[in-house]
Amino acid sequence: NNNNFHIAVAKEGLANLDLKNENYDSAIKYYQEALEVYKNIGVKLPRVENNLGKVYEKKGDYIAAKAFYTKALTMNTQFRDRLPASENLFNLAKLNLSEGNTETSIEQINQSIEITETLYSDVVNSSLKRSYFSNVYDRYELYIHLLMQKHKEFPNNNFAIQALQMSEKSRSRSLLENLRLSEAHFTKDAKPELVEREKEVRNLLNLKADKLTELLSKNAAESEISKIENEISTLENELENIKAKFKQDSPHYSALKNPAPFEITQFQRNVLDNKTLLLEFSLGEKESYLWIVSQKEISHVILPARKIIESRIEKIRQTFDSRQSLPNEEAETRHKRIEASEKIFNQEAQLLSNELLGQIAEKLQENRLIVVADGKLALLPLSALPAPNSNDLLISRHEIVYQPSASFLNVLSKIDNPAKLPFKDLLIFADPVFSDIDIRLLAKTETKSNIQPILGLNLRDFRLFDANGKIPRLFATQEEADSIAETVGKSQTTIASGFAANRERALNSDLKDYRILHFATHGLVDVEHPEVSSIVLSQFDESGQKREGFLRLQDIYALDLASDLVVLSACQTGIGKEIKGEGLMSLNNAFLQAGAKTVVSSAWKVDDNATAELMRKFYANLTGKRLSPSESLRQAQIEMSKLSQFKSPFYWAAFTVQGEFRQPISVTTNYLYYLLAIILLIFAVGLYWHRRA
Repeated sequence: NNNNFHIAVAKEGLANLDLKNENYDSAIKYYQEALEVYKNIGVKLPRVENNLGKVYEKKGDYIAAKAFYTKALTMNTQFRDRLPASENLFNLAKLNLSEGNTETSIEQINQSIEITETLYSDVVNSSLKRSYFSNVYDRYELYIHLLMQKHKEFPNNNFAIQALQMSEKSRSRSLLENLRLSEAHFTKDAKPELVEREKEVRNLLNLKADKLTELLSKNAAESEISKIENEISTLENELENIKAKFKQDSPHYSALKNPAPFEITQFQRNVLDNKTLLLEFSLGEKESYLWIVSQKEISHVILPARKIIESRIEKIRQTFDSRQSLPNEEAETRHKRIEASEKIFNQEAQLLSNELLGQIAEKLQENRLIVVADGKLALLPLSALPAPNSNDLLISRHEIVYQPSASFLNVLSKIDNPAKLPFKDLLIFADPVFSDIDIRLLAKTETKSNIQPILGLNLRDFRLFDANGKIPRLFATQEEADSIAETVGKSQTTIASGFAANRERALNSDLKDYRILHFATHGLVDVEHPEVSSIVLSQFDESGQKREGFLRLQDIYALDLASDLVVLSACQTGIGKEIKGEGLMSLNNAFLQAGAKTVVSSAWKVDDNATAELMRKFYANLTGKRLSPSESLRQAQIEMSKLSQFKSPFYWAAFTVQGEFRQPISVTTNYLYYLLAIILLIFAVGLYWHRRA
């Protein structure tokens, strides 16, 4: 029997390989042979029937496919094996939709998602939750599509609103759970030894991530990289298990793990005003959807399929990449190349704007837009686009705010922790020391002073480097920090620059005392290895000793912030690895999860000098004009677009605002300034009347 079982397993393995390689007839042959052997030894494995259903579905034989899916579901139901049963139901729902049986399909996908939600809530480990949900995300996408098809038949039965609720249910799951847990202070019940072990594991993770960065920079052998990746994976799993234990020990977790569904009327009442619209996108295989929610109305439009929209976004992003200098390229050649790219950008940007917003142009008017993106829409801020069917910039008419989900704003509006109110204004990290040939580290000998400018000329233009490159100094970041301090006020501004812009300072417990945190430095973003992604700080101390200089995702997740605003003035801090059902594993999302109310981040490689100018204007609006972060950014971007050298959206449109958008940031220096001005005015008036008397 053992030999026969192994023979059956081998045949099943061959069938799986054939299915993957689209050798469907051979796959059917091996699956049938495996089934026969399993049957003879009294073994029932519904997965074989399910896979046979997949093969027949690929071949277009829906009758046979349905028979095998149904048989697999019957057995899994009998065995009370809910995980594969939920997949069987999903497969049957897809099949029934293709045959036009919408009602049956909706019933089956509803059952599939009910089981999926139950299984998801039973998992405590956040990493396992993310992995599981990303694998079943297609079920939610199918349900949204089915509900929108039902809306076409019965437009008055709220199917489109149900689809929007399902869209919300499928977004930012871990982020929302962690925000709710943070609000409940769930770690206060944790055992001290567990808290200590969490710190140890985070430190080990940083050491391993440093090693991985080093290996990637050396183009090391794949075996070495895989070894360190496995060690990182083991540590990450232990960290997730520790956090899972925190949840289990918390009396609040059971009440929070099954939150109420997204309530649209509550969102309209508590978040929206009469000048704000929610635009929520859902990209689909056959067609995509855009819901438009105002304070009093919910509507939607149908958009092109995901592939069409995302291919246009890729073309636009490629025009930005073309601005980077090529080796030995002459200035005139580069100028012509950029000119050609700009022409392509203008064409593609107008087409994309028309596709996304053309149908709702009249609804937009001059409202603030809260954008919940999907897929690669998160990689291209709408501020880069013109208004639909117009030469005007979209930002000339609209303040634009991005959100992971509408539910995120609902949760954010309920978080109120007066015990954590920060009392200092601004902490800036700028111009760190990256290299052992930095002139601040070494004596300014002729040889050494000639090296640093060469690095600067070649590499300083962009605030990003990859794991395979050297880390160039960003000269404009010190100027940026100084100009921001002048704008905000020096008395309540702390600048950590040079050697002081280090990881230890960033992890200091007093970080939560600042209303605004500003990082003007390099961003390291690795989509394939998100554990390496980090904010790059000083790599050396004053004595020239190498130090840990990367503030990584895990470090940021562990921060306990109360900041009103975090500004990530670096490259690509708003992008990262996309996980279905979660969004992007990005630096900005990490800061939101750590407690920041609002985060400003970037979607592509930003120019050093342009960014310094943009930030100066941003803070002038934020603290001088007392505008909200999103309106401050909008006004700064409009000002930049009017400067001839920075006219292209490439220079300023990368930056977006996420999180709280309604309130200006209260800066102490402003209050002191106004108070002093009032006192001086009263004194002057009093002196005037005293002399008159």
